[in-house]
Amino acid sequence: MILITNVVYPPESAKEVAKRYLTAPKLPDYLKKKGPYICADINNGIINN
Repeated sequence: MILITNVVYPPESAKEVAKRYLTAPKLPDYLKKKGPYICADINNGIINN
């Protein structure tokens, strides 16, 4: 199974989002994660693919 997510949040939330990534629990060994792939857009803010 492959899960793909797109998360968009405003630039002013970047520090809070980074803090949550750092405190998130470790994935179980049977799950593999690639990414996150992050880009920014003036109209949409920060996009986390």
